[in-house]
Amino acid sequence: MKKMKKMKKMKKIKWKIIIITTILSLLPILLGIIFYDQLPEQMAVHFDVNNNPDRFASKDFAIFYLPIIMAFVQLFMCIVTDITTKNNVKSQKIEIVVKSIIPIVTILIYTITILTSLGKDIDIRKVVCFVLGILFILIGNYMPKISLTGSMQIRPKILMKDEKIARNVLRVTGYSFAIVGILLTISILFPTVISIIVIGLIILVAVIQSIYLMYLTIKAMKK
Repeated sequence: MKKMKKMKKMKKIKWKIIIITTILSLLPILLGIIFYDQLPEQMAVHFDVNNNPDRFASKDFAIFYLPIIMAFVQLFMCIVTDITTKNNVKSQKIEIVVKSIIPIVTILIYTITILTSLGKDIDIRKVVCFVLGILFILIGNYMPKISLTGSMQIRPKILMKDEKIARNVLRVTGYSFAIVGILLTISILFPTVISIIVIGLIILVAVIQSIYLMYLTIKAMKK
């Protein structure tokens, strides 16, 4: 019986998507190889809010090891997602968005790292806020549409028992993500401080969501 359960879990893992997204996470290495001789021995890998580099790494680490690390993270995340998610057409859309986050972020960060090391003037804050804003909007748009019969198996027990609570949580979370995504995207038109305020808002929304879920759980347990 245990072997049968393991076989079922293995069948649920979507290896094609895992392989494609993992390769996409590694693909930027080609860009680093192309410009390898033109890049400095120490490359900026992190920037402050004013686009000033504040952390550096060796050229080989930035070009080869960072994408490899991200590829392993992507591999792990995809396997966990496939194991804990039931197959359902509606939930597949949000699943695709979630599995695309790491490859997109890796390509974005890697490209910015290479271009800035080559002396290109890039407003990193605007690029990052725009991409993250779009991702938040996409996730927020699909979250309320997730089918509860095909969503995550690992979740608070109260959400598994009470469909109304689960639906409310997904709806509120989805709308919050979409609103924050829109604000994050719009913030690129304003000074840096606006983007910082929006990021603070994201943290605040996450805290409120956690408190809201706790409130609903306690309320349902009293019934």
